[in-house]
Amino acid sequence: MKRQVPFAAAMALTKTAKKVEQVEKAEMQQVFNNPTRYTLNAQFVKPATKRNLESIVWLKGSDRKRSRHYLQPHVDGGDRANTGFEMLLIKRGIMASGYKAIPGQAMKKSSRGGITRGTYQKVLAQLGAFQDPMQNSTGSTRSTGKRKPLSFFVVRGNFYGIMAREGKRIYPAFIFVKSTRYSKRFNFHKVAAKVSAKYWPTAFNRAISKAIKTAR
Repeated sequence: MKRQVPFAAAMALTKTAKKVEQVEKAEMQQVFNNPTRYTLNAQFVKPATKRNLESIVWLKGSDRKRSRHYLQPHVDGGDRANTGFEMLLIKRGIMASGYKAIPGQAMKKSSRGGITRGTYQKVLAQLGAFQDPMQNSTGSTRSTGKRKPLSFFVVRGNFYGIMAREGKRIYPAFIFVKSTRYSKRFNFHKVAAKVSAKYWPTAFNRAISKAIKTAR
């Protein structure tokens, strides 16, 4: 019997963690407006073993020293880490360190409300921010078909950021700001504690019963 307990506990912990992950995903759909698949799959589960009776549910990559996970400010509050787009702008001296690039309201959004990858790439290419020179634009802003030519340029002064020029229309594409403070809105820890307390006893009882039945 004693030999079966660690095995059963590890199995129950892992199943409980997977249940937490499932409920957290449902919570995301309630908290965030039309979240992408990438966001919904942002968690990872580290299984427990009979030698390490701990199963972890958390945000992928959040253990890396270089940055916080982009969802973590919604969990703990505070500022967020720079995105890959912002890091390239900083590295090329286009945006100062310590700033964030916030999309302007006039920027075209995807059906999910975010800036598309293609738009980010076009901005970086026109500003010469890519490390590979072959990825950077030659400066041409010719239109395709009936679409108006679209170009981007940096402004420093009372307005600090990237402007877009589309035909005769000029508007803010990205505004550079010092701080982006987020309030806590995703109750990750509270949800995890509630689900664990409810699901763990049943999961363990089932696991120990199965372990005893299959014991040799």
